[in-house]
Amino acid sequence: MPTFSVTAQNLAWVPAAPVVLKNTVAINATPAEVFEQLADLGTWSEWCVGMRKVRIDGPASGVGALRTVWVGTTRVQERFLEWVPGERLTFAIIGSNMPGLASMVEDWAVAVDPADPTRSVLTVTIGIAPSALLKPFPKLVRSVMSKLTKKGQDGITSQFP
Repeated sequence: MPTFSVTAQNLAWVPAAPVVLKNTVAINATPAEVFEQLADLGTWSEWCVGMRKVRIDGPASGVGALRTVWVGTTRVQERFLEWVPGERLTFAIIGSNMPGLASMVEDWAVAVDPADPTRSVLTVTIGIAPSALLKPFPKLVRSVMSKLTKKGQDGITSQFP
């Protein structure tokens, strides 16, 4: 299966990305509990709706951790750029089996819910740069990726009923 290279970006690039998505969800768990679930990189397919398979390709945690995930027929390799226990995981897509993506960074940040310190607020912010194939269709990219991200993010709430 061919692999298309993707230009790795960092967290600072996200606000300036051509397409920026941001979703927030409240979770019935502390930030430490949510982070523990997020940090178990190999189990995301159990709760991240749409993700059907995960393979750890190198270190399984921390900055530099590397994994490949399958969402439908799409396969992407991700490298973790930020790893702040109890607070945030950030990763960049570094390769894909599908054309259309020039760059993509996902930031999963968890914080105490200001209304209830026993709960968390998870904010997922994604920066996307479509490649030439999808560049003329930013609204389509936004729509498709927003739905996929929201489903995946909402899936983590099921881990903390």
